[in-house]
Amino acid sequence: MKTCPPTAAQHPAGQRTTAPRTARSRSWLVALAAAAGLLACGRGALAIEHLGHTAACPFCTAEMQTLSEEIAGADVVVIGRLVKPALPPDPVPDGVTPYGTIDPDTGRALFSIVHTLKGGDELLGVDTIEATYFGTVDYEKQFFIRGMGDTLEGETVEYAIPIGLSPLAAEYVKQLPGLPEGGADRLAFFQPYLEHEDRQLAQDAYDEFARAPYGDLKDLTPRIDKPRVLAMIRDPLISPNRRRLFFTMLGVCGGRQDLPLLESLIQSDGGVLTPATDAITQAGLAAGGPFAGTLAVETVTRDQRRDKLGLDAMIGCYLTLKASLGEGDQALDLVDRRFFSNPDVDQTHVYPALMALRFLAEEGDIIPLDRVKQSARLLLDNDDYAEQVILDLTRWEDWSLVERLAGAPPSWLPSWSLPPRSSSAGPARCGPSASSARRHAGCPRPTGAPTGGQTGAATRPPTASPLSARA
Repeated sequence: MKTCPPTAAQHPAGQRTTAPRTARSRSWLVALAAAAGLLACGRGALAIEHLGHTAACPFCTAEMQTLSEEIAGADVVVIGRLVKPALPPDPVPDGVTPYGTIDPDTGRALFSIVHTLKGGDELLGVDTIEATYFGTVDYEKQFFIRGMGDTLEGETVEYAIPIGLSPLAAEYVKQLPGLPEGGADRLAFFQPYLEHEDRQLAQDAYDEFARAPYGDLKDLTPRIDKPRVLAMIRDPLISPNRRRLFFTMLGVCGGRQDLPLLESLIQSDGGVLTPATDAITQAGLAAGGPFAGTLAVETVTRDQRRDKLGLDAMIGCYLTLKASLGEGDQALDLVDRRFFSNPDVDQTHVYPALMALRFLAEEGDIIPLDRVKQSARLLLDNDDYAEQVILDLTRWEDWSLVERLAGAPPSWLPSWSLPPRSSSAGPARCGPSASSARRHAGCPRPTGAPTGGQTGAATRPPTASPLSARA
């Protein structure tokens, strides 16, 4: 479809009539068009489903492939020990460079098989294997070694670079093939290894939780180690993703006694504390006080950033706990005041709050969807988030947004981006006839321009936006 340029009547005098649309207005129009198109298709045809299950930690990001996934993706997996290290590369003839180009064939080290995790049939009668390894020579260390290839089909098994394992990690890996494929029992195995001192195990346990269905986490509730969860949330050194996971776990195992902690974290406001601390420090310096007062401002700023780590999961945890006590509406009222209708809110905090709303909408049984939509609509007045929430509300079949947008588009949308409104009823028209519309490629004439067969007659501007016409 051809895009009609704005007419002179749609611009203040003296401005260019071919000014390009901003990226923001284009994306807003895409969102608006999507909402209109989905409405035209009807509710029955809408059904935009979230793909897959909600993760056990809906706010977490899996960072690596799990060891179980490594095993599933290989044909052969063994635990082995180094028997014979690889020969070093030959020196370069000039005698200056210590080694020449490394040839993978020269880096083949010999490993004995200690334990077979997968592919026993491929290894019948095999005691040792070769794999490329240039690491430290340690004959006692055990290694996790994966191979690809089906010897029963005449293929040669090629092994990946071995991964070193601690004694505890070796015992951990041996148990993986026997675990249930899913469910609370599987998560119960990994729970003790969350934030374990062996970083390899801690990483694997975290990624298992990040990939598991949220329903499995809820089934784990009676076995969750709540004191440890709270300790990890308070740990100043914990990473944002790990903190998100522990907030999500607290959301299913916590209670009313945990609400004061969550409310204090949510309501803490660096926009208030930092200026106040800075003012006190400046007054002290003016009075001849010590310069150490400036450290107070940095401390407050650092603490505020730390408090807000994992804010999306923090809000999700708070809403989930309050809803379990029958106070979901009250909880969303606080979130609305703090993040969605607060003109002084830190804009970097709005998106995590929106993510918490999306979590509620996906789960569906925590807080009624109509109440979630009510909170989301507040962001239609936020210039930075309106275009995102339009698509969210459309996905949640909130058709009131069509009438709302047609009547009051965001303030940052250029006035020429939508057709001018008129008091006349009826859909917008381009030209006085179908043939005229074809002739002018569907573009409205500037007000006052003559139309075909009408000398000096003014063309009425379109009377309604496309959305109001469809509605």
